[in-house]
Amino acid sequence: MKVVLTADIKNIGQKGDEKEVKPGFARNFLFPKNLAIASDSADAQALKSSKKSEELRSRDESDKIRSIIAKSDNLTLSFKSKASKEGKLFGSISPKEIISQAEKSLELKVSSIDPDEAIKTTGDHIITLRFKTGDQLQVKVNVTAETKTRK
Repeated sequence: MKVVLTADIKNIGQKGDEKEVKPGFARNFLFPKNLAIASDSADAQALKSSKKSEELRSRDESDKIRSIIAKSDNLTLSFKSKASKEGKLFGSISPKEIISQAEKSLELKVSSIDPDEAIKTTGDHIITLRFKTGDQLQVKVNVTAETKTRK
């Protein structure tokens, strides 16, 4: 029996995929839980066309991300924080702060960074930004100590 999936199902397929499944599996599991619809229905055709448009939008977004990454090859993010004379920070620069500043600089959504740990020393650190498309960008994070000003 051919069905169109209405949700991502592990080991079967993703939303919008047309799959051949056993009739009992479709009637007893997929249809009652609204995880699939029969492939010959009008709703199935609409779901297939929406998946195609989603793929096109995703491809366009991926191209946009790649072009921004190519332009931002030598990106440096700078932070200032209080530190000891040895260069240890009195706090840390968290991954959330790094992601936030990277998103402002690139105007893109960053899904994660590697290494995903706080920076606790001054100096230059190399961080890899990961995007939802699977693309990566290495950036330099420069942490400097704040200078004390006395009145």
